[in-house]
Amino acid sequence: MYTHGTLVTAMHGHLAFWGAYGMIVLAFISYSMPNLTGRKFYDSTKGLLAFWLSNIGMVGMTVAFGVAGVAQVYLERKVGIEFGLVQQEIQVHFVILAFCATLFTTGIGFYIYEFIKYGKPNDEALETISN
Repeated sequence: MYTHGTLVTAMHGHLAFWGAYGMIVLAFISYSMPNLTGRKFYDSTKGLLAFWLSNIGMVGMTVAFGVAGVAQVYLERKVGIEFGLVQQEIQVHFVILAFCATLFTTGIGFYIYEFIKYGKPNDEALETISN
């Protein structure tokens, strides 16, 4: 039974979606929220953690998917090992994938926290919006 590198496809999908859509949406929110709510204060520590954890987590996930996918295809096609045995051989990559997914989720959690904590309009912003 041959596979066509489905883990490599997952790698491409995750990184392409994150770069093309995810980061654009987060950038638009980060740019527009201060203007819509009138807030000028940023908690730089949590904001930086949100950025770095989400990006490092995503890059780590895609690397884990990529290495597992290339190893999967090589072991099945070149070496001739059966699918089930190959899955046992590349299990360690899924542990790394889970760890990196946790980093990513933590980063997005920090971003949502910042959004909720500092996203409430102040009185000045409410007057500007109502006029």
